[in-house]
Amino acid sequence: MVTARAPLVVKLFGEHAVVYGYHAIAGAINLKIIARVELQSQGYLIESNLGVERLESLWTEKVKHKYVVKALQVFSQDVLGRDVDPVKITIRSPAPPSCGLATSAAVSVAVISALSKLYNAGLSKTEIARMGHKVETLVQGRASPMDTYTSTLGGLVLVCPQENRLVKIQDVERLDLSIVLARRARSTRELVHTVYRIYSRYREIVEKIFILIDTICLEALEALRRRDTEKLGMLMYTNHMLLSSLGVSNALIDYLISCLRERGARGAKLSGAGDGGTIVVLGRLTREIEQTAREVLRERYVSAMRHIDVDNQGVEVRD
Repeated sequence: MVTARAPLVVKLFGEHAVVYGYHAIAGAINLKIIARVELQSQGYLIESNLGVERLESLWTEKVKHKYVVKALQVFSQDVLGRDVDPVKITIRSPAPPSCGLATSAAVSVAVISALSKLYNAGLSKTEIARMGHKVETLVQGRASPMDTYTSTLGGLVLVCPQENRLVKIQDVERLDLSIVLARRARSTRELVHTVYRIYSRYREIVEKIFILIDTICLEALEALRRRDTEKLGMLMYTNHMLLSSLGVSNALIDYLISCLRERGARGAKLSGAGDGGTIVVLGRLTREIEQTAREVLRERYVSAMRHIDVDNQGVEVRD
């Protein structure tokens, strides 16, 4: 049996705009997807928080574990040149799916990393990240490499799509963050397509929004390096308003962000595709702020984590 652990990811700045070639900043955190892969005699067995799924073939069209099955398919085609042998895959997650913490990216990275070890394929972290991005693109239709690369490499990452590179931000030792999780009504795929429809119809306007988000991202990079938390928080609030203008927030989340600001949170914004999921907060949550989140979100409130750390290791694999 091989076990891989891949960190979940918060998007600090630039989500959605990064899909169209603009900068973004993401951070791997110390909440990790665990994928255990072991050979078995026949068929494919997948167990996770979504339930148990048995497959006779990797090429079944309608499956519950889309990212796991697609990772198996991509590894089969791109590495082995044949189908992966019958395996049992067990996935454990500290967060629910579609929560805005890049669970799908971490699952893809963890499964591919475990398969690489199982078959002694010797894939580099860069290759694992690239294959994980391919899995996400095939499932979602459109996807940025940000999540899979950050989960694979660890730490804080600056994504530079136009230069086709990702850069680990080396000179930021620590960043205090908290998160609030809220139930979403729309999937990542639907939210990505929401932005694409608006972009297709109002391209000139949306391009200006993307340029503003890009400027905020680069200003945030300097604020991170200078440890200017006051400016960083202001940039988070501004980035959130721009995400809202793209149709990926909702009235409840916007109201929560406003309440958090009034109650002294240094910064807060949606993190990820949107419509709930993860709200990332700069600094540690007070009991008052956490209670505010419960009261505002009501039945859509899932949980809150008062403090999370940046994970600098990235994906790890062991026998």
